[in-house]
This record gives sequence, structure tokens and C-alpha cells, in this order.
Amino acid sequence: MAEAAGEPRLFTDESRLRWILGKLKKELRIHTRIIEQTVTQCSAMINDISNSLVECFRNGNKLMLCGNGGSAADSQHMVAEFVNRFRLDRAALPAIALTVDTSILTAIGNDSSFEFSFSRQVEALGKPGDILAAISTSGGFFQYSQSVGGCPGTPHQNDWLYR
Repeated sequence: MAEAAGEPRLFTDESRLRWILGKLKKELRIHTRIIEQTVTQCSAMINDISNSLVECFRNGNKLMLCGNGGSAADSQHMVAEFVNRFRLDRAALPAIALTVDTSILTAIGNDSSFEFSFSRQVEALGKPGDILAAISTSGGFFQYSQSVGGCPGTPHQNDWLYR
């Protein structure tokens, strides 16, 4: 078995478990600190986004999410929470992940360019009042703003939110 960086060379089952639990606790402390910083530094943005989503759903509009790679999976998971339930039973909320239709994605990529994978779907499915959230954990938002910003009826509103 390959050794992880910093992992002691010789392990008993108990020492290996202690080492793993120590690493896990360290990662959870880091994660907790990042969450606390995000809430502190971004509370106004989180409030604005929440209010926009409430208004969108109350007006009968939908949320569209997109992302590449792991962010595509994040968008699908978030949509599942909106459509199904998140911590409480409630009516389904209209949300769609633009990352799931492989026929659309590959047709656009093959016939024009993957750059338009999301913008063409927004053009086809979006209507005024809908919200598009482009998720990027790698900082590649510029790619989304390039391809999505040119969609009819989707003027840029802020760093991640299009209406």
C-alpha cells in the first residue's frame, strides 16, 4: 500500500486509525474556519442571492445551474435539493441543471463549440425572470460569463447571477 504524505512508515491498526482521525480533525477544523469566514465576509451577498431566489420562485420562474467537472456534479446535487427537499417537506421548486443532457451537450460541442453548451440551453429554456447560476470551484467563471453573457435576455447582473 502506498504511503500518504506525512504518514508514519510503520503502523499498527490502532496507530493508523489515530493518524487518520488526526488528519480528519485537522481538515474539519480548516473547513469550519473557511465556512465561518465565508458567512462573515459574504453575508450580504448570501442575503441578496437568497432574496433573488425567493423572488424568482414566487414569480413562477426557475433556477438554472451549470458548471464543468466537479462543478457540474455540484449543480446537479443543488438542483436535486431544490426539486426534492432540503431538510423539510415542501413543494418542489423549479430548478434544472444544464449539465445533464448528454445529447444536447455533445451536439452543441460537435456542431458548433462547447463554449456554447450552456448559452444555447439558456436561449432555448430561459425566460425573463429566470436565474442562471454558473458554478466554478476552479475560478473559471470567466468562461461562463463569456458564453452565457451573450444569451438573449440574460444581461449580467453580478458576479454569479444572471436574470
